[in-house]
Amino acid sequence: MTFTVNDVDGSSKDTINWTVDGDPQSLEVIVKNNGDDFANVNDYQNKGINNNGNLGRFVSYDKVTGKVTVAAGIIGAPITYTLAVDSKEAKSGYAIADVLPTGMTYDASSFTAKRTTWDADGLNKVESPVGFVPQVSDNTFTGSLDLPASSKTLITYTASVTDEAARVALEAQLQTAADKVNLVNGGNYNVNIKNTATFGGSVTKNATFSFGGSIAGVSGPGLSGALSKNADWSTQEITPKEDGSLDPPLDITYTINTDLAPFDGTNVLKTLVANVILSDNLPVQASWKTTDATFLTSTGIVLDKVAPVDLTAFAGDEYVGKYFVDGQKLYVNVGMDNTLKSTIAVKAQISTVMGLNNESNQRSRRNEEKADQQGRMDIHNRERQEDHRL
Repeated sequence: MTFTVNDVDGSSKDTINWTVDGDPQSLEVIVKNNGDDFANVNDYQNKGINNNGNLGRFVSYDKVTGKVTVAAGIIGAPITYTLAVDSKEAKSGYAIADVLPTGMTYDASSFTAKRTTWDADGLNKVESPVGFVPQVSDNTFTGSLDLPASSKTLITYTASVTDEAARVALEAQLQTAADKVNLVNGGNYNVNIKNTATFGGSVTKNATFSFGGSIAGVSGPGLSGALSKNADWSTQEITPKEDGSLDPPLDITYTINTDLAPFDGTNVLKTLVANVILSDNLPVQASWKTTDATFLTSTGIVLDKVAPVDLTAFAGDEYVGKYFVDGQKLYVNVGMDNTLKSTIAVKAQISTVMGLNNESNQRSRRNEEKADQQGRMDIHNRERQEDHRL
């Protein structure tokens, strides 16, 4: 069976009747007009922000003074809010109220409303303007609307920062937030603007937006350029004894390079506030060759040996240009002059490989069994195990 549907001016429900061999038949049909949407309405309320006014454009931060400024242009900059009310059943005198934060006010002339309705069959959607003139008092308004059944109503209005006093208050709030930002890491600071609407006297909905600014963190000096360490060899082929000891011990010279130029004082991370103490801690398999006449040599700085002292005392100015050895730890006070560029060469020796590299030890034992001779093994510079501390 084929039906032909002509152009229609609106959607409608119809009944198609026909008879086959004297038997009457019928079919309920809905003819939908182009562009029409069927009604699907349930009770619903919502508060929204269409445009927050981009208030952050009025906020600036001075990194030198640490001061936040809110420009006068923020006064009167419009923020657009919406209130949505969907009603399944008809409601008469439906109350709507709204509260802005202190320091904000409504533009009483900005209120507009539009409503979407359908006919009794839920067809033929119609959008039309609705009058809504609430009573505005400072930062609040109250009003009411008659809501038809199966209707959706949308109210739009604008609000803004009221006056100079409100601008100053916002500036103070933003300053408080900015003062909490870690200036080294940087971060954002902002204030929240919360608007609360009440629908039907009992249902509350909030809309909140934030605005403020950001504070860039500071970059550090780049310690890889300020401090570095290397050794005069990285791999050696040796033959340890059964117990892992080396006879004679294996000599190694470490070189510590110091360049304090990156600490140029341009920011807090690049400003030295205490003397720089270099700390180098050998692994248990090694020891410093303190009895060697040239145990420690330096260029760019003159260093004198002193007896071990408390590290807090050693950080004092009287110990600048001094060093001491305490067991396997070497400490050097190079001061805090950012023009310092020095090289310090320090001699040490490795007396055993026991525990230094278990994997190499196992490989060495396997080689002994195969070749019936003492195996060879590599000793790798254990530079990563040593501590360097500013």
